[in-house]
Parts: sequence; structure tokens; C-alpha cells
Amino acid sequence: MTNALKSSPVAWMGSEEDEKAVLLNQGAPIVVNIDPLDGSSNIDTNVSIGTIFSILPSKPASPLLQPGRNQLAAGYVIYGPQTGMVLTLGEGTHKFWLDPRNGEFLLVKANVQVPP
Repeated sequence: MTNALKSSPVAWMGSEEDEKAVLLNQGAPIVVNIDPLDGSSNIDTNVSIGTIFSILPSKPASPLLQPGRNQLAAGYVIYGPQTGMVLTLGEGTHKFWLDPRNGEFLLVKANVQVPP
């Protein structure tokens, strides 16, 4: 994740895997908090693993510690036999699957909701 985010407009990255926030691109407009789901120790057991993420605007004071209402996007990605992503940009939650033929995420369900 760190290597991929180095070439993006991300100023800071936070993760439980790192003791301190990681500066990637000073002055960039966004920060990203990430955390592994199920942990990397499950890779060898063929169990799906994933990553949760939160994308926030870059703010000078405590860029990674902001109220949830400041989020620009949040979601998770599951890696396994299929790669799926659930994402919100603040207007509904949407589910996508990665099409391995062309490397694009395809919308499979818009406006996912928890039943009453």
C-alpha cells in the first residue's frame, strides 16, 4: 500500500502496522488511513484478506485524527478468489467486483443497505 500511495496525491498514511504516520507527499491534498482485515498471517491459509480505508482531506493539525464527518470516502477491499470493494463517497454505499480480464472494478450493486 505504501508504495502504491507514494505515487498518488496522498500527503500522509496511517496504519496500525506503523507506529507513526508516514509522510508520503508533503503538501498533497488528502490523507489515507488503512488497516488490514484478518491480517497478513492468513495469506498462506488461502483465507480471504482485505483492507479497510478512510480518505480524508489533508489538514495541518493532526491530519490523520479527524472526525468521521470529514471523510471524503471510506470502504474496504477483499482479496481472494474474487476481489471485491465496498465504497462510499458520502452518497450511498456501492459494491464492486474486479474484472480480471481488464483490471476494472464493475458496479454490481448500488445503494447497498442493511435491511430494517
